[in-house]
Amino acid sequence: MEEIFEKPNLNEEEKYLIEPFFTNLDKSVYGILFLPPEVVGALCSRASRAKEDLRIVFLKEFVKPFLETEYGKSLKNFIDFLHQHPAEVLFNNPKAREFYIKWLAEYGDDSIAQMAGTHLVYSSLSQIAIKHIENQRIGLAPIEKSTRYVDYSLKINNHYLYFTPPEIEKLGLKEEYEKTIDNIFETYIFLFQKYLDYLKIKYSEEKEIVLKTKVFDTIRIILPLSTLGQLALFGNGQAFEYLINRSLEHPLAEIRWLGQRAYEELNKIIPAFLRRVEKEESKEYRKYLGSKKPKN
Repeated sequence: MEEIFEKPNLNEEEKYLIEPFFTNLDKSVYGILFLPPEVVGALCSRASRAKEDLRIVFLKEFVKPFLETEYGKSLKNFIDFLHQHPAEVLFNNPKAREFYIKWLAEYGDDSIAQMAGTHLVYSSLSQIAIKHIENQRIGLAPIEKSTRYVDYSLKINNHYLYFTPPEIEKLGLKEEYEKTIDNIFETYIFLFQKYLDYLKIKYSEEKEIVLKTKVFDTIRIILPLSTLGQLALFGNGQAFEYLINRSLEHPLAEIRWLGQRAYEELNKIIPAFLRRVEKEESKEYRKYLGSKKPKN
């Protein structure tokens, strides 16, 4: 599936500083590792307004400034340690993993899968896919990129920030679809400038950043459901397993993709929680979930 996603531009030193804290540095979906609750909470909360990838935000706002403090040496030593002892080694505690394999995967004691969780980030999802995740209210805590504060006139690789579903391509309508959506984004840009000029005259004493926020909040209503956004979420093991199961057989290709990518990245962090995903009975369960019509 083609993604509209800009990989973080990092030099070797920057990669070294943040690599231990994420399951990858070059994909649009990634898990977060080793960060204390206050840091990971603050970082994920930035998903609502951050223009940049959260991994870049972490580097600029949480790592580099900390390295300049009196505790910077301790952080650098911790980073060095994590490079020598990566997550797949430190997380592989035989006692804990055997416990979940036995009592969750084999005996089906779902309550214990609620006792721990982790964070996952999607850098580029359509509004439809985001709502698919957010509609699962139990066990997940999502926060999405807000169209109220972010400029959607930007492009990545000469492409506005929207998703072209593979289903559209199969129907032979890609060119017509993208021409239509491009026109919507161009209208968005036109309205932005016209409305901003009007507000500058009417509220000349107001700061421009305040006026821009008002414009974004007003004109975002025309943005299509294919508009791409960033989503960070915390979930317990049971909720992530359910999210994956309800996604892998979904009629929409993007949602099947987000389920597969969640499974791949979370399997690096909480593999024992996901052992049942590949069981034969889970495949039948996924078919059932995929055939259910969403509630209005």
